[in-house]
Amino acid sequence: MLGVGADGTGGTADDVDVDFTTDSYTPQEPFTGFEDTLDTTAWGYSRGLG
Repeated sequence: MLGVGADGTGGTADDVDVDFTTDSYTPQEPFTGFEDTLDTTAWGYSRGLG
């Protein structure tokens, strides 16, 4: 996964590598704690047996 860099074009040298990791919320957001994108995505895509 990548974040488009300053030139606004994906696939060039200035693109930012984006990974799913645990991250803290920014102070401007009305949430507290940590956002665990990897586990949240895994839970959302998992299938139940029923």
